[in-house]
Parts: sequence; C-alpha cells; structure tokens
Amino acid sequence: GQIKTNQAQALTLDGEGTLEPQFTGKTVLQGTNVTVMNTPEYLVNISPQIILTIKPDAYQIDGSILVPKAYIAPVSFAHSVRLTQDAVFTDDNTDPNPLNLTTSIALDIGEDVNIDIKGLQGHVRGLLHIKQEPKQRVTANGKLALQKGFYEAYGQKLNIEQGELLFLGQQIDNPYLRIRAI
Repeated sequence: GQIKTNQAQALTLDGEGTLEPQFTGKTVLQGTNVTVMNTPEYLVNISPQIILTIKPDAYQIDGSILVPKAYIAPVSFAHSVRLTQDAVFTDDNTDPNPLNLTTSIALDIGEDVNIDIKGLQGHVRGLLHIKQEPKQRVTANGKLALQKGFYEAYGQKLNIEQGELLFLGQQIDNPYLRIRAI
C-alpha cells in the first residue's frame, strides 16, 4: 500500500510472506524525496530503497537511503539532562541487538543538507555504509564532510577549512574527527 506524506510524496510499502508453517516474508519500502520531519528546527527529506527480509529465526534489512534535503538547527539544548558529579559509569552488558538482526544500509547525504548547531554552520556531504550483525553494535564505514562551514562562539568566527567525520568500521557514535579552522 501507500503511505501519503503530502499531496506530491508517498512512501510505497509492498511485500509478501507466509504465516504458516513459519512466519517468513519480504517487504520493500521505497519513496522519492519524502518529507519525514518538518518542524521549525528540523526538515528532513529521504529517498529510501529498503528491503526487510523475515526468516523464522532472523531478520535482515538491506538497501539505501538518500537524504536529498535536510536542515538541522536545534534551537536550544537548555533542557538536556546532565549527570551529577557522583555518577559512575559501569560496563553495559545489555545486548545491543537483541533481535537476530543483520543490517546493511548505504546512507547518502545529498546535495542540500545543512546544519546550524550551537554556532557550527555548514553544508554536509558524504556517504556512510551502516552495518549491524546479530549481537553486535551498529558500525559505519565512510566519511561525512562539512563544506562551506564556520564556527562562531564568544565573538569569534572561524572558517572551517577542513571538517570531516571519518568512520573506519568502528561504532557509529565514535567517529574520527579531522578539523582545521582558521
């Protein structure tokens, strides 16, 4: 069926499968330049081509997501929760992927993606290959680059000559940074 997001855009969801003797199936989600978020702080359009495969004891997500247009500009972080000084970090033994899920997604950051976050402004471009294996955390390979960027704080404005987040197979929330600002 179709999920209408507005008059000109739709996500299409097609699939087939069986319930007996075991639950199996394949579902395809696709769309072109679909607005998935539109608030004063966030505008995000995506073009997904995703396949979900369901097997009796495993799930698999494959495909690609193009982000042709986005504007990310959170107004305030004033309501963020901060840890108290007596907080203690311990080893997190919870399963990062409790489902038997394998994921392989190519995330392409398109031509019109801009950020404005706490004094950092610029145009973001890049390609990430996001993976997750059963019982593992989400990892990424690829690079995101900040182009035409600058950082403004305390009355200073620094032009960013080079701004990159490098993903070399490590957890997606821990990229390498390569930044040069003047």
